[in-house]
Amino acid sequence: MVLNFLTKDALLFRDKGIDGVAYTRKSTSEVLPVMISVKSGNVNSAVIRDLRGVIERENAACGILITRNEATAPMRQEAKAAGVFKPENFAAFDKLQIVTVQEILDGAKMNLPLMEEVTKRAQRAKTDKQAGLFVE
Repeated sequence: MVLNFLTKDALLFRDKGIDGVAYTRKSTSEVLPVMISVKSGNVNSAVIRDLRGVIERENAACGILITRNEATAPMRQEAKAAGVFKPENFAAFDKLQIVTVQEILDGAKMNLPLMEEVTKRAQRAKTDKQAGLFVE
């Protein structure tokens, strides 16, 4: 999944707990936002409820909480209570997902289809030669 945390759309949500916005298709003609929130430190089920409120208010396809710590049982229950999102031509996925930074570092992928434009751009960038960290 390609995440762009410095998008113009993300700036609209500053100080509202949203750190990034990605996009997914509901249908061939309708695109919906995916709200991304990044939290460090102690998180609890209130954070999940807040993100769920943003998803509902913004009519987003889903929300993803990226956190440093493992989710607690009440957090997982609250996330499951948000239900699932079923786009046309794709499998249903959880409307609220929790992923840890460690899971991302270990290669975990978010469970949602991204727009083809984002996926194609990421594939193209992957084939371009990336500059090294140190110049020789």
